[in-house]
Amino acid sequence: MVLSFFFLLLVSTAVMAGRVMKDAEPAAETYKREMLENGLGRTPQMGWNSWNHFACNIDEQMIKET
Repeated sequence: MVLSFFFLLLVSTAVMAGRVMKDAEPAAETYKREMLENGLGRTPQMGWNSWNHFACNIDEQMIKET
C-alpha cells in the first residue's frame, strides 16, 4: 500500500514537472524575441572603420603606438 502511494506520488510529480517545462519554453522564446526587438541592431553599422586614417599601412608597430 505504501509502495503504491509513493509510486503514484512519483508519477504525478514527473507529469507535473513535464507540464511546467513545456510551459516555460515559449516564455523563454518570447523573452529572446523581445531582446532582439529592443531597437538596437544585431550587427554593427556598415562603413565604420576607425583605422581609415592609416589606410592600408597598419602593422603591429602601428597598433602598439596608438
